[in-house]
Amino acid sequence: MTRRSLKTRLVVLLSVVIMAIAVVQAAVSYRTAREEANELLDLYIRGIALSLRGSVVDAAAIVDPSAQDSEAEFNVVVQIWDEVGRRVYRSQPPEGLPTLAFSEGYSTVDTSEGHWRVFATQSSGRRIQVAQRMDARRDMATGMAIRALWPILGFAPLLIVAAAWVVGFTLRPVDQTRRTLAEREASDLRPLPLDKMPAELHPLMREFNALLARVSTLMEAQRRFVADASHELRSPLTAMKLQVRAVRLAMSDETRLVLLERLEAGLDRGQRLVEQLLVLAREECGVGIHDRESSMSLDDIAREVVAEHAPRAMQRSIDLGVVAPRRMSISADQSSVRSLLHNLVDNAVKYSPRGGTVDVRVDWIDSKPCLIVSDNGPGIPESERARVFDRFYRIAGSEGSGSGIGLAIVAQIAMRLGATVRLTDGQSGGLSVEVRFADPGSSSVSHSRTAIE
Repeated sequence: MTRRSLKTRLVVLLSVVIMAIAVVQAAVSYRTAREEANELLDLYIRGIALSLRGSVVDAAAIVDPSAQDSEAEFNVVVQIWDEVGRRVYRSQPPEGLPTLAFSEGYSTVDTSEGHWRVFATQSSGRRIQVAQRMDARRDMATGMAIRALWPILGFAPLLIVAAAWVVGFTLRPVDQTRRTLAEREASDLRPLPLDKMPAELHPLMREFNALLARVSTLMEAQRRFVADASHELRSPLTAMKLQVRAVRLAMSDETRLVLLERLEAGLDRGQRLVEQLLVLAREECGVGIHDRESSMSLDDIAREVVAEHAPRAMQRSIDLGVVAPRRMSISADQSSVRSLLHNLVDNAVKYSPRGGTVDVRVDWIDSKPCLIVSDNGPGIPESERARVFDRFYRIAGSEGSGSGIGLAIVAQIAMRLGATVRLTDGQSGGLSVEVRFADPGSSSVSHSRTAIE
């Protein structure tokens, strides 16, 4: 496929426009020059006629046509009649020119000698007639018009060359930007400078720099994912390898069964960790893999997530339920909202004691839709509440087998959705996590940072 050059297109279009304007201007100039030449020649024959008023002439001044130069300048013929109609002067009169039957002023006469332009006037009883051949006038007018065209037609190619230079000079910043990008390393995602860029290209370059920033964020998220995965999976994989070796060396079936159960639990924890790492990487990237924003029922999602965790809650005799006084719809990415609530309920069930209670409440707070997950577990001290949103941070001495990544996922999703997250005391010293979304009618995506309290 042939690539289209913006410079070539501009030069070609400008050349076409210049030539079109030159042709139109030439046509107008040609017509105007001919009209002006005819006006000048009219003034010329009129001036001759007026200059003969009061002149002294007699019949002897009548010339013999055979003795005149047939190529007299401008082919002008002068005739003068006295008050009794006697011709007292003539210069090279061809056949067919009017004698006494003429109208005063300008007229065009068709004779056997061709078309003539005639000016007639009277003075002191004498009648003066000056005639000029139309073909001579046309030749002279055409010559004057052609001489007027040369500057126009001569400067058109120079204008095209100048236009090509101007286009090249104007697009020089684009070419410099191309060279700058060609010299960059693949890992260099710094924004391009805009100070020397034409104002018309600023929106395009700003979007390009924004794209570089998003790609940089994506690459940084991938690097963090690789670093986190290599760091967090090393210990579980080592432990599972040791457990496999212990199973192989087990002396009895009962011991082997216990070790296999521990190995299965380790595999479940490893699978959960990998899933959380993938979710966190996806939310940090925030591009390409999310569902489209659509209106969804927040209370329905809450019931679905609670139903998914109900079997594990029943195993530990935990009362897990949903409180939704009314239906509530928001516009957001459904998979992200589901993942956010899944991590909150998972943490609440994990850290609640046997026989405890976990409530998921969907309600309005300050005219905004909210999700509130409360439990009666050990809770989180106020001094630690800001740090628990850091990846892989776990409170010293906390029980359970968590990886410290669940609340980091919640914070990342909330930031992308423009929601706020607030930690307060829950039931009987437990923890309550409140996620407050934007107005249901507004877009869920926000550029502001998530408020974490």
